[in-house]
Formats: sequence, C-alpha cells, structure tokens
Amino acid sequence: MTSFNTSSLSKERLAKRVMLSTAISATALLLPASAFAQAVSFDEIVTTARRVTENLQTTPVAVTSLGGEAIENRQITDVNAIQYNAPNITIEPLNGNSGASVSIRGMAGVENTSASDPAVGIYVDGVYSARSSLGLLELVDVERVEVLRGPQGTLFGRNTTGGALVITTPDPDGDLSGRLTGRFGEYNTAEVLGHVNVPLAGEEAAARISFKHAEHDGYGQSLFNGYELANLNSDYIRGVVKIAPEKEKWDITLAGDWFNRQGNGPIAALTDVNPAGLSGAFLGYAQYISDDFYSNFTATEQFEDITAKGVSAVINYDLGDVQLKSISAYRSVFNNILADIEGTPNPQIAGPAFVLPSPPLPVPGIVIPTGIQYEQTNDQDRQLTQELQLYGKHNNLQWIVGAFYFTESNSDLTQSSTANTIGDIENDSYAIYGQGDYALSDKLTLNAGLRYTWDERNLDMGIFSPGGAVCTLAQTNSPGECVLSRTVKYDYLSYDLGINYEFNDSIFGYAKTSRATRAGGFNHRVIAPAYEPERVTNYEFGLKTQLLDNKVRANLAAFYMDYDNVQRTAVIVVGNTPTASTTNAAKAKVTGIEAEVDVVLNDYFSFGGSLGLLDPSYDEFMDAGRDRSDEPFTYAADYTYNVYATATAPLSFGEFVLHADYGFKGDIYFDTVDLDRDLQEGYGLLNVRAALKFEDMNLELAVFGKNVTNEEYNTYILDLNNSLGYTTGFRGTPGVWGAEATVRF
Repeated sequence: MTSFNTSSLSKERLAKRVMLSTAISATALLLPASAFAQAVSFDEIVTTARRVTENLQTTPVAVTSLGGEAIENRQITDVNAIQYNAPNITIEPLNGNSGASVSIRGMAGVENTSASDPAVGIYVDGVYSARSSLGLLELVDVERVEVLRGPQGTLFGRNTTGGALVITTPDPDGDLSGRLTGRFGEYNTAEVLGHVNVPLAGEEAAARISFKHAEHDGYGQSLFNGYELANLNSDYIRGVVKIAPEKEKWDITLAGDWFNRQGNGPIAALTDVNPAGLSGAFLGYAQYISDDFYSNFTATEQFEDITAKGVSAVINYDLGDVQLKSISAYRSVFNNILADIEGTPNPQIAGPAFVLPSPPLPVPGIVIPTGIQYEQTNDQDRQLTQELQLYGKHNNLQWIVGAFYFTESNSDLTQSSTANTIGDIENDSYAIYGQGDYALSDKLTLNAGLRYTWDERNLDMGIFSPGGAVCTLAQTNSPGECVLSRTVKYDYLSYDLGINYEFNDSIFGYAKTSRATRAGGFNHRVIAPAYEPERVTNYEFGLKTQLLDNKVRANLAAFYMDYDNVQRTAVIVVGNTPTASTTNAAKAKVTGIEAEVDVVLNDYFSFGGSLGLLDPSYDEFMDAGRDRSDEPFTYAADYTYNVYATATAPLSFGEFVLHADYGFKGDIYFDTVDLDRDLQEGYGLLNVRAALKFEDMNLELAVFGKNVTNEEYNTYILDLNNSLGYTTGFRGTPGVWGAEATVRF
C-alpha cells in the first residue's frame, strides 16, 4: 500500500504558513496613525430583490448583497463560498462537488433528481436554474451576489419556499477595459481568469467576454492503490453582446455561456462500521477506517465530467410610462459521474439504490460493473424559460406584473441489487403575478403581491430485474410494454403583504407576511401515490438602519414560518407493501433571527459580520405509525455567523490591503438514523488575503489563504449502518495557500 498523509502538514509547509501569517500580521501593525483620522461613510448598496433596482436599506426583504469588491476580498469564487458570508444559509455539495443542495432558514430539497424541485432558486441575470446539479456555479466577472431569505413566492416564484440566490453579471459598456488574473497555490493550483469589454459602436453596441481556467491536484488519495482524489480541471467562458441604439426605445442583451468541470471524484471515507452488519461481520470494513482524514481505500477509478451551457436574450422596451422586459433562456446540463460512495476496495456487495439519470435502456457506451458500491450519473437535462414583465409608476403606486413559463425534460435510471428503475420526466409550469407599492404618506407604504401557478408533472417509468432483462413492473399502459405513464397537475396561490415605515433618513422598518409553495410530484423509483405541494407561510419583522453619520449599517430580521404538507421520505403502504417514498409526512414551524452589521471607521478600516439563529421543529411527523416529531431538521445549521475586517494603508505608489474573514456553521444533521453518527459538528473557516496595488501600472499582487487553520469537516454524511453496515463521510476542502497577480486596463 502507498502511504499518504495530507491532514498533517509537513514541517516545510507549516513553516511557510507560519512565516506568511506572521508577515501579514506584522504589516497590519504598521498601518499609519492617519489611517484612523479621516471620516467617510457607506456608499449606497443596490439590490434587485424585487426585480427592480432599489436601495438595499429601503427594501422590505431580508437580503445580503455582496458587491464586486467584497466578492474579491472574501475569495467568493463559487456558489459554495456564499454560505460563509450570510446568515441562516447552508450549502452542501452533491454529485462529487458538481451540484449544490442549498438550504435557507431550514428549507432544503428532499432529493437531487428532476422529480423533486429545490427549495431555494438560483437565478443568473434573471434566468432560473432548475436543477441543483451544477448548483456550485463558478463566480467569474460577477457584479453582485444577493441572498434573499424567506419565501419568495411572488416575484421569484418558482418553488422558492426558502429563498433565492440572485447573481448579477456586468453589462457591456462603451469603455475598452479588461482584467487578467493568474493564480498559483498549493496542490499545484493554477488558475487564469479575466474579462475584456470591447465597444463595438460606442455606448450603442458593446461586447464582454469572461473566462476562467482552473486546475489543481487531488486533495486526497486512495491508500489502496495510490489513486488521487478530489482533483479539478475546469473551463468557463461567457460572451455577452448588448445593443442599445441611442435614438431607439429598446435595447437587447444576448448572452451565451459554457462550462466544463472534470475530475476524479470526491473523497468518501468510512467513518463508522456496524460490527454486527454485513460490512463489519463478513467483510471486515473496520480495517478501512483511515487515520488520515483525506484518504480512503477505494479501488474504483472515479471520474466526473460535467458540462453546462446556455443562451439567453433580455429585451427592454420603453413604452413611456411603462417599461417592458422579456427574458428568454435555454439551458442544458450534462452529467457523467462515477463515484465510490464507501471508499473500500471490496466489490462483494451491491450498494443501495443510486441515481443514474440517462436515456432509456440500453445506454450505449456505459459499462456498469456489477456488485460494486458506487454511484454513477449520466444525464442530459434541458430547460426552457420565458418571462415577460411590465413595470411602471403612477402617482403613489409603483407596480410590476408578469407572466412566466418553464419546461424541462430529463430521464433517470436508478439501479440497485434488486431492480433497475427508469423514469422519463417532463415538468411544465405557468404563472402570472403582480406586485405593487402604494405610498399612503411620505413615510408609510403598503405593498402587496399575488402569483398564481399551474404545475404539471409527467412521468414514464419502468422497473426491470437487475441487469434490465425482465420487466417487473406491476402495471403497464399496454401489454408487452414496460412503461407506466402518470400525470399530475397542481395549481396554487402565493402572496406577499406588508407595510413599510421610514422613521427618518436612517431608520427603515417593515412588517410582512408571505407565502410560497413548492411543487409536488412523483417518486420515479417506486409505484407510490404522488405527493402534494408543500406550503410555507412566513411572518416577519425587519429593521434596517444606517447610524453614526452613515458609518454603521445594521439590519435585523425576526421571523416565524408555518410549514405545511412537508415533503419527507417516510414509509407508506402501497398495495399492502410497506414502501419508503417521498410523501407529505409532516407539519412544522421555523423561528429565527438574523442580524447583519457593517462598520466603516474611515477610508482605511472597515469590519462587520452577521449572525443567524434558527429553531426548526416538527409539530407532527408520522412514519408508518412511528412518531418522528422529535427529530431535528436535516441540512439546517442551528446557528451561523461570520466576521470580517479590511484594512487599507496608503503607499507612495498605491496601497496595501489586508483582509480576513471567518465563517462558522453550527451543527448540521445529514440524516437521523443515529444522531451521533449523522452529525457534522459546527466548524468555521478562516480566510486571509493581502494585496499590494500599484496605481500607475494598474497592477495588483496578492497572497491568500483559504481555510488557513486546516479545519477538517464533512460536506455530507451517508448513514447505511442499519442496512449495509457502514457510514461514510465526504471530506471538505483542506487549507490552501497561494499567490496571484492581476493587471487591469
């Protein structure tokens, strides 16, 4: 066996880190005394939390808005990093770090398939991304990232019961400009990224191209065969053209993007073995629990190859007192992933049912080994969206109305030791909505919104014996076919109602109630009744303040949510047979508090942070007669917080900028089979960055560290102790130090 240890740092690497940390700290102490003498204040922060551009401090939504400077300083390079910079949000990687399960205020998805929608929507330039696969988007050339917390059922209405992540990229403009960054670090990290903005006809037509290539060696290794784990090789490119003729009343923005991520899969390592189970008693799995956190004993040559691409067109038309916007988009995601999910060399037992979305059998070019514990995905998901908006202002009323259409198709193949199940899925959704603000006085405003949604789910499913030779489907559409077609339709109303009061120029308060609904559907792996939509009703109070001559910004929110028809996996009886399936098993309530504070002392020093407290609990949760109401919510941290500080020292040739931030997530349960095994205890990640900016050369040199304390944590825990006899932890990223150079023009 090959000996490999990444969790304990070598003396040389440890010495380098200590020296670099010491140098950064020493530099901070050398800041001139004048750095604390000049009075400044916050710039206005904008948000599109209500689909129009507004001042964050007078928007009645609990939202975190991170601009380009914060994104760069805090090293938010993908969606996953957002969770350490906003309250009450957790993001867990899926499918070998290609997808993301996003939870806000305890609202999380049930499973990662096209038959189950996420509770948190991800929107890029107004375009909704339906699947959690590829949810870990690269954030390249991003203008703003916003975290909208709480049900967004009216304006961002596509099943966003928990909230929404809204990503905005810069429009092309009439200036020739660009950026090029080269980044190098530990594990042979190498990245090049940037953008170029080119005026084609002054301000009337311009183009912008953004790009990134990233690669690094594996963070871990198989102790069985030396196979490298958790490496990366990715490419991203986006092109945007904006045409805005000066004498015309319209403009159009055309965009296209392509992303490819390749690697050899995550680090899945045994964390516990049931000595009386199959794995412990007969296969001796206990010997495969490694002392090295970032290693396992897999004999499987894992791989991941994910490609996403899309095109969109956004048209704005000035109709005088009314503005028209059209957002048209097509997106597709291709996943081809093979991952060993128990991290041992044993091929003796078959794993649990796993998801393999694909075209219907046979699957050309895919050879599936029998009896090996693995998870393989091969799918092509396609979605088409169209949205129309009209918005305007008349006297005391500001309003927006719209219509939304969404359709997607995908196919899933689920294989287990007992059956192969195929599901061809098509989801369609239509909605109309409207929302308005009516000023009752200079200080008091009433806002209200409604959205009506029609959802349709279509499923063609088939069940075969292992290997796919014999149809075992209990009922079919016609003799000789192994297909059962099912359709279900739902319609529901979502709303938003609130009142705002501007106490003065510095203090803004709001009270609101809102409701959002997440679609129901089918479990395509078993013949079971369709589950109904789940519904979340939110009651919230918020206060947004800018105090001490606009040097302190403090935003607070307190909420209570009724959670009905909760979709959970539970045992139901189907044809006298107990069957585990997604069903509306529970009712619950969620209460919490969120606070965000930012302080700017002067031009040279700022700091702040946030705190989220969450208390979700079931009012009832019945599972085949068993009361599970005392169980904790999964994928929900009981509390989160983050702190940051940025110091700037003026120099004769430019400036020196030192930044540090720390994000903490409280305890998270990934399952409730055993609360000790299934718990990831709270942990925090510390990041630092120090940059020298040379003003005359438009050059920036920086050193950075991510997870500088080398915190060890799991991004997911799979508990099969009571069935196959083992539990697996999927390892998070270790600490990485590096350096970068950026030139701008």
